[in-house]
Amino acid sequence: KTKKKKGGGAKGPQDLQTPPAAAPAAPKLVTTKTRAKSVGKTSNLVAHWRALESQKPNPLVVDPFASRLAGSGFEHQQLGEYSVEYRVDLMAVRTRLFDDFLEHAARDLGIRQVVIIGAGQDTRAFRLEGLRGADNRVFELDFPHVLAEKRELLLTDPSDPLSLPPSVCQRTEVPVDLAADDWDDRLLAADFDPLQRSAWIIEGVTGYLTEEANRALFSRILR
Repeated sequence: KTKKKKGGGAKGPQDLQTPPAAAPAAPKLVTTKTRAKSVGKTSNLVAHWRALESQKPNPLVVDPFASRLAGSGFEHQQLGEYSVEYRVDLMAVRTRLFDDFLEHAARDLGIRQVVIIGAGQDTRAFRLEGLRGADNRVFELDFPHVLAEKRELLLTDPSDPLSLPPSVCQRTEVPVDLAADDWDDRLLAADFDPLQRSAWIIEGVTGYLTEEANRALFSRILR
């Protein structure tokens, strides 16, 4: 059982973000560096698609941070036989589905803990009004280099490492390799409370893991 932090005075949204979870050792990486880098870049591409959706007259998703997180180089990229328009539409429906799920969980079900597996360039802790509140907490799990890049891209002042935009809730980064066997221990070390209800998002992740790793992932979530 993890210890709960004692509450203090009222905090503004800019005070709610916490640094990467402390751990006794560096994350155990079993994914190759090449594979990890490739997976990380995919999250930038998805951010690019969110940015394109946000520019539509009647978008399903509006993400004011997406263009910043996309970086550059994706303007003319097409994956396989599917067009960019198809990918954008698919991403928009998927993103909106999970957005609505999380806001329902927080507003209607009283769930205060959200875990995002393979968070990549996810921005829900910054933009979902349904998660607003100092009692709500979002744990973002991903490779250390992906979370570090995300922080750099979100900075409003590149020279100031503390110039992240304000989050709507508590946001905690948990640097892990999901193919390793200790990611759940690191989540607990980040003050996740397994005795409290929680909502989990596993979006665009399972295809990058082996069948064995997927089974282990869901087994650890459900235990």
